[in-house]
Amino acid sequence: MVSGRIWWIAGAALVAVAVVTTLIVVLGHRGRRLPPPRAREYRPVDACLLTGPGGLADPPAAAVWAGMQDASLATRTRVSYLPVVGPDTVAAALPFAQSLIQRQCAVILAVGQVEVGAVAKEAPKHADIRFVLIGGTAGGANVSVVPAGPRERVRPAVAGVVTQAVHQ
Repeated sequence: MVSGRIWWIAGAALVAVAVVTTLIVVLGHRGRRLPPPRAREYRPVDACLLTGPGGLADPPAAAVWAGMQDASLATRTRVSYLPVVGPDTVAAALPFAQSLIQRQCAVILAVGQVEVGAVAKEAPKHADIRFVLIGGTAGGANVSVVPAGPRERVRPAVAGVVTQAVHQ
């Protein structure tokens, strides 16, 4: 008989603890706001940069990348880069340019003589993609050319072209 009472008392105490805990959790979160998200939500649009083997360590590529990041902040566009490795020829760079096309980049930028040559060769075949050549001379309906130059000129020019391209 005594052991039965102990079980009833222990059960009632357990239920009381569960009720109090639930009330604390429910009432404690009233009026509380979650902090703003730390991660940026991106649109499903990609701008991709084709660079030489030095990647972003190359000063012209770094200037283009900075402009792409500025455009990303303004448009919530995802940005990425791909360095070309191997022989320093347009033929060797073509597969890298084609891989950016296969990744469905909406805007493809190229910096460096070989990389610009490879992208310029592919641009006429892909009218649905916007191409940006840094220091190139080739043109076309889907190709923009940003003159090579100092960082303070290249960065805003790239940001403007990418922003305009993703809003079209």
